[in-house]
Amino acid sequence: MLSQVGGKAKALIETTQAGFNVPEGFVPAVDFFRAWTDAIKSSDLWREFLQAPGRDACAALQEEAR
Repeated sequence: MLSQVGGKAKALIETTQAGFNVPEGFVPAVDFFRAWTDAIKSSDLWREFLQAPGRDACAALQEEAR
């Protein structure tokens, strides 16, 4: 489903299913990342970023996400 893998992955899956030669790989579903994204979106840094997006806020959020 598009909502679980995104457009690019869905297209690659469909291309493979249609018999075209697509390099092997894997696609983690959206649910795989849910705990991580929920934790980030509930942080103070996320709220600060939404209130005042900018380079410094983005860098702090990136560091928190690691």
